[in-house]
Amino acid sequence: LVVLFIQNEQLQGKVTHQYIIMLFYTLFTEGLVTNEHICANLWEDTTLTCTVNTKEIVAQVTWQRKREPQNENFLTYFPGKEANHLNDFGRRVKFIGGGMTDGSIIIPYVTLADEDVYICIFTLFPSGPLEEEIVLEVSVPPITYADSNPNPPVVGSDKATVAICTAVNGKPGAMISWQTSLNYTTDEKRTRHKNGTETMESQLQMIPRMEIHQQNVYCVVQHCTLKTPAIVPVMLNIYYPPSVTMYVVQKDNGNLELICADNANPPATNKCAWFRDNAPIPASISVTENGHLNIVDLNSNINGLYWCDAMNPYGKSSGVLYL
Repeated sequence: LVVLFIQNEQLQGKVTHQYIIMLFYTLFTEGLVTNEHICANLWEDTTLTCTVNTKEIVAQVTWQRKREPQNENFLTYFPGKEANHLNDFGRRVKFIGGGMTDGSIIIPYVTLADEDVYICIFTLFPSGPLEEEIVLEVSVPPITYADSNPNPPVVGSDKATVAICTAVNGKPGAMISWQTSLNYTTDEKRTRHKNGTETMESQLQMIPRMEIHQQNVYCVVQHCTLKTPAIVPVMLNIYYPPSVTMYVVQKDNGNLELICADNANPPATNKCAWFRDNAPIPASISVTENGHLNIVDLNSNINGLYWCDAMNPYGKSSGVLYL
């Protein structure tokens, strides 16, 4: 091409034009090297890499944020000089390139407001500017809460929510699952916030039974910012009416203790009230601090039918024993 340019003067303009086009093609195939799409975690220092592969002279490096109708310059760099920070955002940014072909920057403590499309421009001599876009997405780890239902379901009712797990203000939204051997279904609700974060709530639903009371289930939260899933244990809380069991224990000193054992949630309000059929409880029988009947004098006067009652807001139960 150079020989043709020299020998064919009448084609000078045309050949020169062809030569320039081929020069630009060569530069473009070398071009800029960037990380075109970056996913950064909130508050992390984030590097936007931008280098150029060229043998031309680098006259200037410019960084912009994409805007309409005109992009916003926030940093320029002239080789051999200090970087010029053009606005408040630019003053946050650290220029780490420093070399003739490296124009990389760091955005410290990246925030949601930093999520944007960035443009790196190398101005070369003599060919002119080369530019590349870099998309920065900011991920936000969710705050996770899990607990049993603050309004515990009652045995005998239909399927109900027994536990709630919430992953708050994640970006992107978190995924929630449950680990348990019990039969269950879930009801999920996702809320999108104006700042781009999402709150995910998962309600664990079961048929309330006494057998699942105080069983542990596990909320599992998965998110791109977490190296391993967050696992939160939850102990189930189920309300049910009392059930009463009565039995007699002989103490080492020979005394008898009449025990009324109740199982209720919430606990029985009267803590097992004692009664004797058709007669008062003899004076020789005392009630202990834990609600048991302590029988010291074993004689025929204590014979009779004894019963105890246990009550809570969801029912009442009685136990009966004959001495």
